[in-house]
Amino acid sequence: MIFDITGASGPTLVGKTYTPGLVYGVRVCSGHAYVADYEDGLRVIDVSNPSNPHEVGFYDTESYALGIFVSGIYAYLASSEAGLRIIDIADPSNPYEVGSYDTGHQAMGVFVADIYAYVADCYDGLRIIDVSDPSNPYEVGFYDIEDNTFYNAFVRDHYAYVADGMEGLRIINIVDPSSPYEQGHYDTGGLAVDVFVSGNYAYLADGSSGLRVINVTDPSQPYEQGFYDTRYAYRVYTDGDYTYVADLAGGLRIIDISHPSTPYEVGSYKTGDGALSVFVSGDYAYVANNEDGLRTVYVSDPSNPSEAGWYDTEDRSWDVFVSGSHAYVADCEDGLRIINVSNPSHPWEEGFCYTGDWALSVFVKGDYAYVADRSNGLRIINVSNPSDPYEVGSYGAQLWAQSVFVDGIYAYVAFIYEGLSIINVSDPSNPYEVGSCRTGEWANDVFVDGSYAYVANGYDGLRIINVSDPTNPYEVGFYHTADWAEDVFVSDIHAYVADGYDGVRIINVSEPSDPYEVGYYDTAHCARGVFVEGGYVYLADEWDGLYILEFSPAGIDDRKNFYLPKSVCLSQNYPNPFNISTKISYSLPVTQSIRLEIFNLLGQKVVTLADEKQSSGEKEILWDATDMTSGVYFYKLTAGEFTDAKKMMLLK
Repeated sequence: MIFDITGASGPTLVGKTYTPGLVYGVRVCSGHAYVADYEDGLRVIDVSNPSNPHEVGFYDTESYALGIFVSGIYAYLASSEAGLRIIDIADPSNPYEVGSYDTGHQAMGVFVADIYAYVADCYDGLRIIDVSDPSNPYEVGFYDIEDNTFYNAFVRDHYAYVADGMEGLRIINIVDPSSPYEQGHYDTGGLAVDVFVSGNYAYLADGSSGLRVINVTDPSQPYEQGFYDTRYAYRVYTDGDYTYVADLAGGLRIIDISHPSTPYEVGSYKTGDGALSVFVSGDYAYVANNEDGLRTVYVSDPSNPSEAGWYDTEDRSWDVFVSGSHAYVADCEDGLRIINVSNPSHPWEEGFCYTGDWALSVFVKGDYAYVADRSNGLRIINVSNPSDPYEVGSYGAQLWAQSVFVDGIYAYVAFIYEGLSIINVSDPSNPYEVGSCRTGEWANDVFVDGSYAYVANGYDGLRIINVSDPTNPYEVGFYHTADWAEDVFVSDIHAYVADGYDGVRIINVSEPSDPYEVGYYDTAHCARGVFVEGGYVYLADEWDGLYILEFSPAGIDDRKNFYLPKSVCLSQNYPNPFNISTKISYSLPVTQSIRLEIFNLLGQKVVTLADEKQSSGEKEILWDATDMTSGVYFYKLTAGEFTDAKKMMLLK
């Protein structure tokens, strides 16, 4: 989805396009959006006309594309168990893999800076990959600690900021990429899944704890400067005075973070179910909207956003990156879709490139789109010709790459279990890891700002990694957000974290080693993605669409909005895919008898989670699948005459 964010009336949807998979990440470069599309790899979307985004190319990676970073003519994909994949995107319509590196576990996110790709490798921490030769990437260093789930990383200066799930933000010192070490840590309280660093702040997408703003001025002592409590922050992006949060429950949220300690919403856009990521370019906010594809929202007036257009990608839009006139969408099983958004009201697909599995994140830099492709790691796609993208390199096959961020010659990949991996992508055809840093389980997103990579790390909140030496990244700070850090965007001294059911949290990261929350905004449901631009925070809420927020000097409005559901509704479980456990949410308008059951792919019931009379309101049940095998399952809710079932995937 592409939004115009220049109007006074708030974000306006100007275009959208659907990708075939689940969009986990997106990066925009030169009129193309490079999308980590979960099972559908890298999708290249032409977004030169925001009102008419359309796929122009794709690359199907071998695993789930979870994160993406684009630098030059390469896209670096955090591709889950397939690790880092480097894709040549010189021709966006014909992307192709040029190199890959197995990061060890599951690449969740990636950020590239200089010659290194920093991969958030879930349980295996931060991996630093030398990608100076994209066709031959190799690991030069890593940072790993126990009980980490690195979701994403952001690298700036000498630090990698890692979103470390329930451990919050870890700041890893990467002055020496071969020997990274933790400089600071801040427990955001939620589930840090994405991180964006700007100025002295790391902005974390912290799941249900929303956006957390972590002050990382001193990387060894990060502390929370502020927060904005969205329902479920998943992705975060900061630009100027605004943080843009992709919220799973509420779409795009735009938050004014000119005063990091008191962020406040200035606009939002309900993108429909599945707003997972947001990217702001010019007067438009582009929202990766899961099964609703890419939506463009006109946000020239942040207080009155309006939808300008949309493009229904083939699968599920998970992430979006806008560059020039193209939006690059990570479209799950359909890889990278390149949507032409030159006219935001009529976006159209110009090219696509399959990335192998599930494209989850995309980052575009120069002629390349870097796609995090779940179990296929980082995929680097040449998007120089948006109508014919092709893969030129990859890294981390078989690893769950969740997110990717490219800075300089490095792709910083958030591997969901291994944490942050730094991949050298100077030669997109031969990416290699130069360093890594474990941030805890579920590294969802990474944002690099200066010497730090900020990783949104699920329940571990925001992790701040010092990546000054890409071969030796180390955590310098972390902040536990209130819920599940999904996405992070850093602007100035604040990290804006999409924190799931706790909205957006604003973390003061002026001191990376001592981040602290300075503000938050709790959206109605689940914040999934965040982006900051022009003093506003754009937050994607999965069920509420797009929020546009800004800080209020008078303080934080922490009032919660409670309401009685008008009808029975079964929501998509989260996280999905999941490892071990997942939350199933539903709403009841009146007190009634309900039954919630789990079935396997053969239709056999494996467990009954609830069979009782329940009162009206919003309900949530946790399913512990420890004894279950990996695979597809269905959950079915029966309430009176209402019956609905949804699919979920267990990955161990």
